[in-house]
Amino acid sequence: LERYGGFLRSLPFKVDDAPKAMEHLTRKGIDVTEGLPGLFWADPAHTFGTLIEFTDVDLPNDPRLATGFYDRLNKGIGPAGLRRLWSITLLAGDLAAVDRFFGDALGGTFIGGRTNGIYASASHFFVYGRARISILKPRLDNDVLRNVVIGQGGEGLHTLAFVVDDLEEAGRCLR
Repeated sequence: LERYGGFLRSLPFKVDDAPKAMEHLTRKGIDVTEGLPGLFWADPAHTFGTLIEFTDVDLPNDPRLATGFYDRLNKGIGPAGLRRLWSITLLAGDLAAVDRFFGDALGGTFIGGRTNGIYASASHFFVYGRARISILKPRLDNDVLRNVVIGQGGEGLHTLAFVVDDLEEAGRCLR
């Protein structure tokens, strides 16, 4: 907290078999560190400053494991109208390395990219199921993302985006 402040810290992935996932990433040239049994993380030097965790262990008392959880969830919406996570955005300088990690090593589907945006000189987008990971290469001549990179001490997690039923109502709720 002293070094970076209260920023997004990590991006965890649930895998079926942590040792098998660790072996796969190691074969792809990604350095990994084991934590507790069933938990490891990729070296942030290979993941653009973001701590990316992998686990095959269920959270204790995780309600998502109960039969019918998602059916019940789809019927009830919280006050902000949140339906699901839509996108996670990371800031990174080397998009070729991003493609190797998120595409080749993690098996994401590349769905496109763009260049010369207002905030980013280039962007790449990958999907995993219904969620998207967006990677932006910040423009150095734009104060908005440059200040974010400086403020969070480098590349890394930047934003989370959610699907809502009514954007105006979600905004009122958050305000």
